[in-house]
Amino acid sequence: MSIHVSDLGMSPVVAVRIEASSQSVYSDLSVLLEQAERSALGSNNPAFEYISRARALLSAPACTAGGLAPWQIKRIERYIAKELGTGITLIDLADEVRLSPSYFCKAFKKSFGTSPLAHVQIKRIERAKDLMLTSNASLADIAFDCGLCDQAHFSRIFRKTTGMSPSQWRKSFTTDKG
Repeated sequence: MSIHVSDLGMSPVVAVRIEASSQSVYSDLSVLLEQAERSALGSNNPAFEYISRARALLSAPACTAGGLAPWQIKRIERYIAKELGTGITLIDLADEVRLSPSYFCKAFKKSFGTSPLAHVQIKRIERAKDLMLTSNASLADIAFDCGLCDQAHFSRIFRKTTGMSPSQWRKSFTTDKG
């Protein structure tokens, strides 16, 4: 599925500003959209569709010269999703799309706006959030299922990404549903 800025009623100037933003802004926007999506969920609210489109646009890699080809982007995304619970290395990712590690890093950053390993870390946090909402598994088990070595490491990167600890995040979203 391809989404263009015009699908969301955004001007190209706004799109350029978003593209130029730092990764922390993307993370913040992703968290805000996630919260808005949850509050609009199940309520025949037309805002839900717009929020979903905005999340898809935010997570869609830009097609730029010198970046990865569309087939490489799809292959990398599938590989990361499949292997997220294991140790994913830069060499594994580069081999998956038949590129040298150094060229892969440059092309990946052009396509996704972040380094390959930072992208994997974001995907791990997204999966951890999903697991925290849909299971009663311990944080240590969730950390392991997401390919992280231990709960302390998981808590450190989760707090760095979201601004709160995993247990605080889990509490805030499970009590809202209560």
